[in-house]
Amino acid sequence: MKRIALLLVLAVAGTGSLLSQIVIYDQAYPQSSRTENMFNRPKPGTLRNNFNFYLHNGNRLSIELSYIEQLQSLTNLDSLLKQVWRTLQPFSDSFNKPLVSRRIDYYQNAVDTRLRFLEYPQTGNLFRIKGTDTAQLKMEQDTLRISLLTKREMTSNKKKIYVDQLYFVTLYLNNITDLSSIQGSDLEWALTTLKADLGRNLYNSSRNSYYNRFAATYNVVTQKKLGAPIGELKGYTRRTRFTPYTQVGIQYARGAWTPSVGVGFEVVRDVYTNQKQHFILLWEPYFFFRNNAAAGGKVTMDRNDFITFKYKYNMFSSTNTKELNFATNVSLGYLVNRNGDWFERHTFKFTLPGLQAKNIMLEPEFYFNDFFRHFSPSLKLTLVFE
Repeated sequence: MKRIALLLVLAVAGTGSLLSQIVIYDQAYPQSSRTENMFNRPKPGTLRNNFNFYLHNGNRLSIELSYIEQLQSLTNLDSLLKQVWRTLQPFSDSFNKPLVSRRIDYYQNAVDTRLRFLEYPQTGNLFRIKGTDTAQLKMEQDTLRISLLTKREMTSNKKKIYVDQLYFVTLYLNNITDLSSIQGSDLEWALTTLKADLGRNLYNSSRNSYYNRFAATYNVVTQKKLGAPIGELKGYTRRTRFTPYTQVGIQYARGAWTPSVGVGFEVVRDVYTNQKQHFILLWEPYFFFRNNAAAGGKVTMDRNDFITFKYKYNMFSSTNTKELNFATNVSLGYLVNRNGDWFERHTFKFTLPGLQAKNIMLEPEFYFNDFFRHFSPSLKLTLVFE
């Protein structure tokens, strides 16, 4: 009996040891710890708007925004960094380790300030040899990520609510102590130049502005912008553009197979990521061929011209996808030039949504005149040139 009791005690002790190693996860991110959720959500580089500034001595400043209007809340970078440096002073003794890379997360809200310190020893020993002098090197920079909050007005169940939105100021420094030597004039130039380049986008408070993305890189030392201009996006930009449009098609209309072409212009408007609206106006001639007995059995052609307006909502991840998708595509056309007896005067045609793979569409098409007289269906196969 004593043996059994002893075994039970050992089993419970073992279980307790295992339970003590269980990590409690936050329900919002079930795969991450609460610490990660507080200090590393979202991860660096994943917000929609990202601006980088190269400072003196190889240091770098990054500003990441959930939406561009948050930049209005960032008025004085120099004061912010001095406040953070004062907060870090009680821990300054740990900054003396010369060959350790650090990440410091600084999270501030209306109630308190929270800090996380991570240290990463170098992989291997790194040395610099110059003449007879040999020095051990620290290669990786220290990272200071400052989390800040703004409130954004949103609508939920037709009620206005205010939601906390994060944005970040991140420093990549040769050593965390470089934070105290960054020039206030450099920070002022960086913030002033960025706001000036953004212009009226900085004050765009519409709901759709949340889906915009902006990115730019600056060299603060030379006071020049590098790479892509402001407003040119890394993956997606909300914009409207005017482009030419060309298509060819074949359809079974009024008892005969007839080819067609379409040329015109389209206005393409970005709505959300990988979703676009197309407004298309085109001249669309249909070509009918038949044997002409009066001309000795020769094949003659009758051309019937339509002016067509087409609307398309592209929801595909890519126009190059080979997958067969439902195409949100409708059109309405009017006969402006009539030859032969294929169509009556004042004929209209319209198409309904069909199927699409890459730039090929299969859609139902219908013809009628005088309030749906002589109504006839067709099936149209269209190849769009992009």
